Amino acid sequence: SRIGGVFVLYISHLANEICKSKGKSKLTLDDLKEALNKAGFSDFIEKIDSDLEEYEKNEMVNIENINDKNNDLN
Repeated sequence: SRIGGVFVLYISHLANEICKSKGKSKLTLDDLKEALNKAGFSDFIEKIDSDLEEYEKNEMVNIENINDKNNDLN
């Protein structure tokens, strides 16, 4: 899986360069997506967006479950 590590480093480097070119110091998801697009991996962006949406939905359910349990204790 060395190639996977190299891929991550390459995309991270591109994203950092994009971030710096915008005068920013904090890397964002948009910078990573732009890097993927620039590197020719724009096909990955749709999957990232759908996975992120699913993750956020799951997190909301987890938060609601925690809140329900806390309310039950009161």
